[in-house]
Amino acid sequence: GGDATTVTVKAIVRSVCGLAADREHELEDRIAKFVQSVLDRSCPPRTTVTVVVQILSEDGSLLACALNAAAVALLDAGVPLCGSPATVSVAMARRAGSPADWVLLLEPDAREEAACEFVGTYAMLFASPGDGPGDRTQDNDNEKPSEDKGKGFMESEIVHMSCNGRATGDGTLLALSAAEKASEQMLAFMRSLFV
Repeated sequence: GGDATTVTVKAIVRSVCGLAADREHELEDRIAKFVQSVLDRSCPPRTTVTVVVQILSEDGSLLACALNAAAVALLDAGVPLCGSPATVSVAMARRAGSPADWVLLLEPDAREEAACEFVGTYAMLFASPGDGPGDRTQDNDNEKPSEDKGKGFMESEIVHMSCNGRATGDGTLLALSAAEKASEQMLAFMRSLFV
């Protein structure tokens, strides 16, 4: 046996056709780690969370799609989470004639991913101040959101990031900034599914 206080997370990825290969096993590992990172500490001990992702078709941004599907399934099932997760993919290519400038593509398709020098997948967890994953072991009752953030302010934290390809430091920061903004829009879309 394992620790009686832990939550077990298992992910199963089924490909479009055929048996699971290395790619599906890598997706399973990433999905399981993502789910573990967003589970709330109030999840009862000895709980097993199994997420099954069936790939029906594929045209880019597969990991982002799988993580968003897992997040929506967890929310729909009522599994306690630390906040609301949202994932986006960002691809970057250098602008023709200006190698210092990057062209950003959000949620790229397979053709766009293949043509880009860098593709990143970013999962953000949105929570009200004091309710985020960083607060799982301590209470931050004294912390208040800054006054300029306005009503409804939510903090975000990166809970998953994976990158393929090469980018400069500035390019990587540009991709992260775009992912933060796009994940807010993805979160709004995901919330609309439950209204």
